[in-house]
Amino acid sequence: MKFRDYLRLSRKLGMNARFEVTLLALVLLAAAFEGVGIGMLLPIVHFIQNQGDMAAMAADSQLWARILEVFQYFEVPVTLGALIAFSFSCIVLRQGVSYARQLYYLKLRENLVFNACNTGFHRYLEADAAYHDRESSGSVVNSLTTELRMAVDAILTPVQILSFALMTAFYVLLLLLITGPVTVAVMAVLGIVIFALRNQLSKTRKSGRQLAEANENMSAFLVQRLKSVRLVRLSGTEAAELTDMRSLTKRQRDSTVYMKTYLARVNVLMEPIAIGVSLVMLYIGVQFLDIGIEEIGVFALVAMMRLMPTVNEIVRSSQTFLAFLGSLLNFERRLDNMIAAHEQRGGEQMFEGLHGSIKFRDVGFHYDTKVDTPAIHQLNLEILAGRMTALVGPSGAGKSTLIDLLPRLRDPTEGVITFDGQPLLEYSVESLRSEISYVSQLPVIFNVTVAAHIRYGKPDASDLEVREAAALAGAADFIEALPNGYDTMLGEEGVRLSGGQRQRLDLARALVRKASILILDEPTSNLDAEAEERFRDALSQIRDVADATIIVVAHRLSTIAAADKIITLEDGRVTATGGHAELLAAGGWYANAYAQQMAGDRQPKAAAG
Repeated sequence: MKFRDYLRLSRKLGMNARFEVTLLALVLLAAAFEGVGIGMLLPIVHFIQNQGDMAAMAADSQLWARILEVFQYFEVPVTLGALIAFSFSCIVLRQGVSYARQLYYLKLRENLVFNACNTGFHRYLEADAAYHDRESSGSVVNSLTTELRMAVDAILTPVQILSFALMTAFYVLLLLLITGPVTVAVMAVLGIVIFALRNQLSKTRKSGRQLAEANENMSAFLVQRLKSVRLVRLSGTEAAELTDMRSLTKRQRDSTVYMKTYLARVNVLMEPIAIGVSLVMLYIGVQFLDIGIEEIGVFALVAMMRLMPTVNEIVRSSQTFLAFLGSLLNFERRLDNMIAAHEQRGGEQMFEGLHGSIKFRDVGFHYDTKVDTPAIHQLNLEILAGRMTALVGPSGAGKSTLIDLLPRLRDPTEGVITFDGQPLLEYSVESLRSEISYVSQLPVIFNVTVAAHIRYGKPDASDLEVREAAALAGAADFIEALPNGYDTMLGEEGVRLSGGQRQRLDLARALVRKASILILDEPTSNLDAEAEERFRDALSQIRDVADATIIVVAHRLSTIAAADKIITLEDGRVTATGGHAELLAAGGWYANAYAQQMAGDRQPKAAAG
C-alpha cells in the first residue's frame, strides 16, 4: 500500500498527525531512557575493572569523558553506587514511559473504534432507501463490529511498525558504538532473512482478504436467520439451515486458521534465526575481531534481549497489517458506498403541517432493479387535508411506493408532488418527517417498556400525553392490565403482546406525536376479525378527535369503508376514485375485491350453520 493511500484511509477512520506524533514521541523517549540505562552497563564494567581510576578511563574512552562531564555538571561524585543507581533510574523511567505509551495506545484504539462505529451507523441512517434495499443488515453489522476492529488495528499497525523501527535504529546505533563490524553483519543477514520470508507475508495478505469475505457472508446469513427463526422451524428446514451454517462457519474457521498459521510460521522462524545469526556473529567477533568480555556482555544483552525481539515485532506487525488490510479496505468501501448514497435533505422551506392538500402531478417512480417496469406511472391524484383517504388495489399496484414518496424515503423519478401547492423537494426533510406519523403493517417494537415505545419519536412526551395517546388508540385497557402497566418490558418484537395489541400500541406511538399527517400502511392485514374490529373502532375515534390528515393503505376493504375518499391503484396507475358506495356501484376491481372478502367472511358462519 502506498503511503498516501494509508494516510487517506487513516484520516477517514479518525487518525490524525497529533496521535501519530504522540505515539512516536513516547516510543522514542522510552527507547532513549532504555538505551542510556543499558548503555551504562559498559561503563559500570569498566569502572569495576579499573578499580575506579577515573583518569585512566577518561583517557582511554570518549564515553567516560562524557560521563565525567555529566556527573561534574550535577556535582555528583562518580562511584559504583551512583553509576548503578543512574542506570537503574533510566530503566525505571523507561518502564514508566512505556506504561504511558500502552495506555495511550489502548485509549486511542478504543476511541478510533468508538468514532468509526458511530460514524458508520450515522452514515447508514443517512443513506437513502435504495442503499438499504440492496444491502443486507448482516453485512452491515459485520462491518460495524468485526471488520471495524480489524480495520482500526490495520490503521494503527503502521505506527507500531514505525515505532519499532525507531527503537531498532536506536539499538543498532548503541551496538555500533560497542561492536561496529559485528552489528553491521548481523543486520545485513537479518535483512536477507526478512526478504526471504516475503512469500509468507504475501500469503498472509491473501488469507486476510478471504477471512474478511467469510466474516461478511456468515454475519449476513446469521442475522437473516435469527430474524426468521419462526419460519425456519415451521418449515421444518432446520437441517438445511444447519448445513448452510456449517459451510459458512467452516470457511470462516479455515480462513482464520490459514491466516494464523502464516503468522505463526514467520514468528517461529524469525526468533531462532535471529538468535542464531547473533551467536555466529558474536563468535566471529570474539575469535577474529578481539572483542573484550565487557563488549560481549553488553552485545548479548542488547542484541538478544532487546534488538531481536524488536525486529521480530516489526515482522509480526507487518504480517498483522497485511492480514487486516482486507478488513480495512472492506470497511472503507462500506463507508464510501454509504456516503455516496447519502439521502438528499431537501430545501430550506419548513413544513408546518398540511392545510390544503397533497397533489401528485404526472408522478412516476421506478426501482434501480426494475428500470423498465415503473412501480407507479403518470400518477395524478389529490389527498385533501383533514380527511381520511384510503389507497387500495392488488399487490404490486404501487401503494407502498406511493406512501414512501410522501416523507421522501424515495423521490419521484418523474413528475412533481406538492404539499399545499409547494413542491415537496423545497421542504427540509427534518421538518417534513416531523409532521408525518407512520404505522407499518408489521409494527417494529424494541425490547423497552410500553411507555418508552409510545414515546419513541417524541421522547419528551409527558405521562399524560402517553396515556391520552394509548386511550385514543384503544390500547389503554390492555396496557393497564399488564403486570407493570406502562412500565412493562415488551420483549423483542413485542412477543408478550398479541398481534392486535402490538398494532394498537404502535398506533399510540404514532398518535403521541400529534403530527399533521397520519399514515397507516395495511394496519389490519395480519389481524383476526375481533382485532380488526377493535382497530377499526380506534380509527373511527381518531378520525373524530384528532386534527390530522389520515392516509390508509388497506388490504381489508372493510377497514376503510367509511373513508372520505378511496383511491384504487392498479399497475401503478389510478383506475378509480370515490366513496365506498360509489365504487361498489361502479364495479371494477374494488367491487369485485369487496364482494370476495365479504363472501370469505361469511363462509365459516354458513358452514357452521
